Amino acid sequence: MPESLASYDLTPQTRFITTTPTASPALWSEYLAGALEGYRRFNVESALNLEEIRDGTTTVRFCAVVDLSGAVVGGARYVLYETAESAPAVQMWEGYEGFDDLRGLVESRLSEGIVESKGAFVHPDAPDKRDIAKAISRAVVLVPMVTTQARWALGVAGEDHAIAHWQSTGSIKEPTDLPGAPYPDARYHATPLWWDRRTYLSVADPTQRPLLESEAARLAAAIAEADSNR
Repeated sequence: MPESLASYDLTPQTRFITTTPTASPALWSEYLAGALEGYRRFNVESALNLEEIRDGTTTVRFCAVVDLSGAVVGGARYVLYETAESAPAVQMWEGYEGFDDLRGLVESRLSEGIVESKGAFVHPDAPDKRDIAKAISRAVVLVPMVTTQARWALGVAGEDHAIAHWQSTGSIKEPTDLPGAPYPDARYHATPLWWDRRTYLSVADPTQRPLLESEAARLAAAIAEADSNR
């Protein structure tokens, strides 16, 4: 998997960057600090598992959105599943109804590759905040599809507005009858949303489809250019 830092202008005031913790340790630290601040704002910082992820070994890639000053104002990280037992989404459902169904689905798809997005956030004072939020919703699927060979991208959303964002980019809830888990606490109804490499563009909202296609092309071009300069 390429490790070079790749970037492109996202909005007039921000730039989208994708890289790895190994290739960009300082940016990784800034992303973690931003995610912690964002999650702490809602008293759910425990969901980050910060001490477990800080060394970057469980993160195959992350994205960061930086403003004109270079400050990280949004981002997400990505986890490549190796076993169902170690899958964050499966661990999240342990003890809740539907655990066996979700674990079985993950096990059935492991051989095709599964990348889960984690730790998504947008700073409330970020310039172009709404555009950044929508771009990160697209990056949940685009980064895995462009930078890995995995068939499946997975995200777990706990609020209706986040679920709607991700469904507009071509995700489907599976298992369809899985009850929402009260994670990280009872204010949320965690819902697993899956993007299939083969179908997500056809499922995406018509307003999102051209953006998904254009940003995938920009991301692929940025990665190719970064790798050619290594």
